Parts: sequence; C-alpha cells; structure tokens
Amino acid sequence: MSDLARLVRAQGVRTSIVHRVGLRLYGHRPDPFPRDDRFELVVRGRDGGEVATVTVGDRSGCFMVTLPTVAAGCRPVSAGRPQAVVDLILAALPKDAA
Repeated sequence: MSDLARLVRAQGVRTSIVHRVGLRLYGHRPDPFPRDDRFELVVRGRDGGEVATVTVGDRSGCFMVTLPTVAAGCRPVSAGRPQAVVDLILAALPKDAA
C-alpha cells in the first residue's frame, strides 16, 4: 500500500493510509476476538473532499478502487498493476485538483 501511496503522491495528489481493525466476538472459538485488519489509501482533492479509496484484500490479489465521483464507482484492479490504479485516480480528480 505504501508503494501505491508513493506513486500517487509523485503526481502531486494528497493521500493518507488508514488502518482499520475490525474485532468480532465469538464465544465458541479459542480466540474470542479475531481481528480483521484492512488498509485503505484515501485520496483527497484540494478541497479536502474524498476522491478515491483503495482497499487491498489480504488474499484477493487485487486493489478495490472506490471512486465516489465516477458513475462506475467501484473497480477491481490487479495488484500487479498499481499504475492502472494511479491512472483511475488521476482521471477521477477534478480538473483543478490535478
């Protein structure tokens, strides 16, 4: 995720990495609080509004790119193609924020 963040930041775009931890309680398991960690790269425009969120699944082998400003809001991209993620983000930026 940090490599993707560097690629996006090299284009002059503001990003932050968010680490989300989900805990669940199960009474019938040896570990009653299994963790569900998820990392997200949040991309913001100059006005501070969210332009894109990129999530990586532990075993999925792909980035899930969520673009709230684009009609086709969610797109999977192979983990081996980080530049394609950058291209999607740059295309979703408002023209004055690029």
